[in-house]
Amino acid sequence: MNQPSKIAFFWVLIGMCYVLHGYYELTAIRYGVPILLPGHTAGGIPLNLHVMRIVLEIGSLLIGTLTVLSFNRPFQWFSFVWAMFLCLLNGAHLAMTVARNYTDYTQLALLTFIFFVNVLLVLELRVSKGQP
Repeated sequence: MNQPSKIAFFWVLIGMCYVLHGYYELTAIRYGVPILLPGHTAGGIPLNLHVMRIVLEIGSLLIGTLTVLSFNRPFQWFSFVWAMFLCLLNGAHLAMTVARNYTDYTQLALLTFIFFVNVLLVLELRVSKGQP
């Protein structure tokens, strides 16, 4: 597999895992876990949640698609910086989840997998930046 294909695969995999992460949150409803955040009322999804999901989920899928179409130097740098940012966020999210003694082991496994793939993506992008 050539390098842009690997990088695109990692981006798409991360995007799909973000979608799974949201789905796993919904499975708690089946077992009676209250999912309504304190201070919020039922009836509407906050705008910031829409923006976050668009940027993380659709953004990752879009970057994966654009990697296949155009992998020029400025895009490589953008992809690298964005992957580093996401790696920090994913690492912090995983650490906070572990610190809360979270008992949803499926979520913990998925968050660990997302962080692992994100690290692989950063390493692959670091290598690609050094190539002409």
